[in-house]
Amino acid sequence: MNFLRNRGVTVSHCVFFKQKRPGSRRNEKINVALRDAQTIESPSFWPYGTCISCRLWLSNRQWEAKIAQDQPEDDGSSENDDHDELDNYNAKFKPYLRPEWTPEVKHLHDRERQMRNIWLIEGRPRGMVHDSYKNYKKAKREFRNKLNAEHDRYMTSVFHDIDQASECDVWLFWKLVKRQRPRNTRSKSMADLLTTRMKLQTV
Repeated sequence: MNFLRNRGVTVSHCVFFKQKRPGSRRNEKINVALRDAQTIESPSFWPYGTCISCRLWLSNRQWEAKIAQDQPEDDGSSENDDHDELDNYNAKFKPYLRPEWTPEVKHLHDRERQMRNIWLIEGRPRGMVHDSYKNYKKAKREFRNKLNAEHDRYMTSVFHDIDQASECDVWLFWKLVKRQRPRNTRSKSMADLLTTRMKLQTV
């Protein structure tokens, strides 16, 4: 582009095309005046040793329509397609991933979110003198305590099943152990507890 500018050729429009493969010929479209297009089409116009070939493809009467064709206006269709794809994605709660998520936990979670929305609407005030802040913290504390209690109860039942399986059926024992593979941060801590428990039993 600097070479063309130094030679007095004004480029009003330029389109670069991606290479088909690394090291292959690079193609691009440039829009210049018709007299300049006839000049740069000659191989003698370019420096000696450069592998540049030009082909006349545009007249001075068509460049506005050609630019509009090469650069269509963004009508938001791609964004709408993304929203449609997200709407079609069927995301459902999977109970087997959260066995401690009981109906009581869900009820407390819904109440905690409701209290939080009220707190946000009032401008997120701080301090126990504000009822919205106090109710939100209370609902959050009740939800967390219930979730932790249900998690401990579930892990106790899992350990009980493993203890029984280790005494009567080796195949069932390892099936239950492998089922506790880590899936998230909470599961990783459960796997560590399970491994420590097994080591203590074998000592």
